[in-house]
Amino acid sequence: MINQKPQQSESFEKGKALFEKNCVACHYIGMDKIATAPALGGITKRRDKEWLYDYTRNSIGMFKNGDSIAIELRNQGWALMNSFPNLTDKNLDNIYHFVEMQFELTENEKTVTNNDLTFGDFVDLEKLDSAEMINNSGRFKLSNKQIEKLKDELSEMAYVPNFSAKVGAISMTLLIDGKKNYISSATHGDYIEVHRSIVTQNTSLLETSDWLYFKTGEVNFDNYKKENE
Repeated sequence: MINQKPQQSESFEKGKALFEKNCVACHYIGMDKIATAPALGGITKRRDKEWLYDYTRNSIGMFKNGDSIAIELRNQGWALMNSFPNLTDKNLDNIYHFVEMQFELTENEKTVTNNDLTFGDFVDLEKLDSAEMINNSGRFKLSNKQIEKLKDELSEMAYVPNFSAKVGAISMTLLIDGKKNYISSATHGDYIEVHRSIVTQNTSLLETSDWLYFKTGEVNFDNYKKENE
């Protein structure tokens, strides 16, 4: 299981909104690839803050005034960046904070292989509000204690890409963040099947199939029975 994406700060979210409005037309949002403009990952380590803010606001003026870095970028074949004179220092603080945090997230994702991935990497189980199960003992709602157990068990189930399995004898309905999602498994089955619409995080690490499979390990959903709270 990989580390969950940390809850992002207000500065990150504000910077993301400003980046999407002003920068994404030319700069790749993952920060690690060249688009029509250079990749920005690590830019705050390569450039002085004062230079970076001045260049963002008035790249053309800096080029005309003989700034050596602006001239070097132009000589490398890059077009002069659009100027954004209305961006405040706080705006730019937020933008470049987002740039570096997003670059770090992108680089972290590259270190993950499919063999490391689990159900909990794709689904925010902390937002699981309620669950209903159908197994050999019937249909019943899970108690709060059972829901916590289910969260723990699901979170560790390993993702199996490019795979399919026969499922269907056992089914679950999970209410996650107000949305119903469905899981199927076989009695004593080794896998669960879910539709990719359940995924809310790390979507770039998924295979293209609409149906996803996770290995249950030693979990037997038939052991769940109706409980009174």
